[in-house]
Amino acid sequence: METVKEKAHSKIRVQRRKKIITTLKQQKYLYLMSLPFVALVLVFNYFPLWGWTMAFQNFRPGLSFFEQEWVGLQHFIELFQDDRFYLVLRNTLAMSIMGLIVGFTMPILFAVLLNEVRHAVFKRTVQTVSYLPHFVSWVVVAGIVTKMLSIDGGIVNQLLMAFGSLINPCSLWPRVNGFGSSLRYLTCGRRWDGTQSFF
Repeated sequence: METVKEKAHSKIRVQRRKKIITTLKQQKYLYLMSLPFVALVLVFNYFPLWGWTMAFQNFRPGLSFFEQEWVGLQHFIELFQDDRFYLVLRNTLAMSIMGLIVGFTMPILFAVLLNEVRHAVFKRTVQTVSYLPHFVSWVVVAGIVTKMLSIDGGIVNQLLMAFGSLINPCSLWPRVNGFGSSLRYLTCGRRWDGTQSFF
């Protein structure tokens, strides 16, 4: 025989089940509307995690998943033993931190300064022009800057020579770290575009 306590627990479980079913029936259209978004998250966020297994395989295209050779942590050991790994890690962290600092302060400063401009046409023009870099690829920006700073026909060298600041064209890239430093300056330059400002 069931005790009083067991009967009470059984009754509570039945009530909870009924409540859940009632809620599901009442909100069935909300659940149906959320299905495409759940599918989107599964397809683009969870299914790609399956590809992470390639880091532990000697992956060969054309072979099935079960035919791949498993190598464990071999690729990670090779990565951490590479001399260039720490240089790449340092550059990545430096650019990320710089992007966070500059990306947080510059849009606010830009928004405050632009808010003080009284000439409406000039303000709208600056807003439009400052938003344009948002539509340009990093590859295109790097190519434009490289061409502008080039010794052979670069516009910056041509202007400096025209104003008499230079006699002969010179390399304007930072010479200490090469393209990496220049890319950091580009990062700062693109953070000044105002796309994250409050307008």
